Amino acid sequence: MAKNMFQLTGRIDPESFKEFRRKFGESSKAGLLRVAVFAAREAAAMTRPPGTGRKQIIGAIEAGARAVCSPVKPKTFKQILKTGTTRRGRGGRFFKLPASKILKGAHDISKFIDRQRGSDGRTIELSLEQKAACKKTDYTKALAARKRRAGRAKGAWLGAGIAVSRIGGGERIGKGFMKWAQKHKEEGTARFRHRILDRSEVTLINRVPYSGKLFSRSAGREAGRKAWKKGLAWYKRAVKLAAE
Repeated sequence: MAKNMFQLTGRIDPESFKEFRRKFGESSKAGLLRVAVFAAREAAAMTRPPGTGRKQIIGAIEAGARAVCSPVKPKTFKQILKTGTTRRGRGGRFFKLPASKILKGAHDISKFIDRQRGSDGRTIELSLEQKAACKKTDYTKALAARKRRAGRAKGAWLGAGIAVSRIGGGERIGKGFMKWAQKHKEEGTARFRHRILDRSEVTLINRVPYSGKLFSRSAGREAGRKAWKKGLAWYKRAVKLAAE
């Protein structure tokens, strides 16, 4: 099974991070693990479609399906199967459809939608004549199944963060953070490799096969940058509170 692996290398840097971590009294391992949990949250939020709310994810699923499929009544679909043509648009023009665009079940519909993703992970909108034909009943079933899996790639990153918190570090994903996506937490895991001189490593692993299309390398770098920034801010606050 394909994996999308997002790795953070634990050279506790910059110096200001070291300074505040030591003032707070945490080891380099604990500091790195704390940042890794922040990174898991960022990765979940940045995985396409970006955001933490279920409503917008469902909206994106529906829009993606509409962009590539043209559902029709069973009687019309039976005619399409017989002739290999369909009538679309205001003018009622006839279009010839290849067999690959006459989808005979919910599974075929879902597979077709997945194949229409661009390099950025977004579903490519097809023109009227390029859209696949399918029965409305099958289309509804396919959408329902895809909605049940909503947030799978996001939830895997949260699962990786939960795995990190079990290793140690004190930081937690939180039961309420994207709770709707945490049902997929088993799709993610993490690995910790201890090394001397502040060079330990944490690897967050997303096991969802298509996650690589929804979360790019550049997104990984950005999530890591934000996580280090949040980690530093956390230590600054913690040191300030301890001094009061």
